[in-house]
Amino acid sequence: MTQTKPSPLLSPDAALERVLEHVPPPRAERVPLQQAAGCVLAEEIQTDRNYPPFPRVMMDGYAVRAEDAGSSVAAVGEAAPGRPWEGTLEKGHAVGVTTGAASPAGADAVVPIEKIIETGDGVVLPSAIKPGQNIAAEGSELQAGETVLPRGATVTPLAVGALATVGAAHPLVWRFPSVGIIATGDELVSRDEIPGRFHIRDSNRPVLAAMLGALGVREVTQERAIDRREEVAAALERCADRDIIIFTGGVSAGRYDYVPGVIAEAGWRRVFHKVSQKPGKPLLFAVKDGRLLFGLPGNPLAVHFCTHRYIAAMV
Repeated sequence: MTQTKPSPLLSPDAALERVLEHVPPPRAERVPLQQAAGCVLAEEIQTDRNYPPFPRVMMDGYAVRAEDAGSSVAAVGEAAPGRPWEGTLEKGHAVGVTTGAASPAGADAVVPIEKIIETGDGVVLPSAIKPGQNIAAEGSELQAGETVLPRGATVTPLAVGALATVGAAHPLVWRFPSVGIIATGDELVSRDEIPGRFHIRDSNRPVLAAMLGALGVREVTQERAIDRREEVAAALERCADRDIIIFTGGVSAGRYDYVPGVIAEAGWRRVFHKVSQKPGKPLLFAVKDGRLLFGLPGNPLAVHFCTHRYIAAMV
């Protein structure tokens, strides 16, 4: 009797290609700015007005007219951030200003306080004053409608500041998938339990949750199932609304490895099962209605390796 040779296992590269072929198109959503850090922008962010929106004082000192250089001028008021001096500065006058204030109309320079000689009711200006010195002109940083951050940029903490500056309170970002983690095995107990002689604490779920969190995933459901077909099926059903489901354990060919059979009964289409790699040979990958399912071996090193190579590549 002729025996059929088993099919060769997929290479790790081929397995990764199969996974990436089935990743659904990303979905965009608007999120509050305080939740946007770590996300990727799905839209270009543009300025809503000129920046600075007014001639901005860059030094503490006096706003003056450059033509008054070397003369004594009268101090006629002051301007501070958010509190402009009203009026137009005339020749022979100066206005006290602080950094960030709007430079008064008519002024074309700011002289730092350390270069001023203050008198009773005025100041003596230095002999040389350059027009425009220590004033950032309106729109000198960005003009209205210019790009602040391009589509596809990762929102860093500094980018959050830029978004806040231009009023992007709910930026459109690519949505991170929701994930359900299911650990299987009669031998598992929670990490806060004292294990019996023949039990071990479940370390795979916290490792997976931590790795997913580092990738930016925020919606993670964690389940545990003992080695009973109906328990595995029930845990799968509890994660039915997740974009990605990850099993650990129960995916090989042993007597109590129920995951392959359970997912088949639930309508999942198996893309591949077993890869030419160590650790992680029993890796299982299946799809259903645009959702993805991974069956990882229970070995912690295999869980870590497979998550880095296959799951992180598509998140």
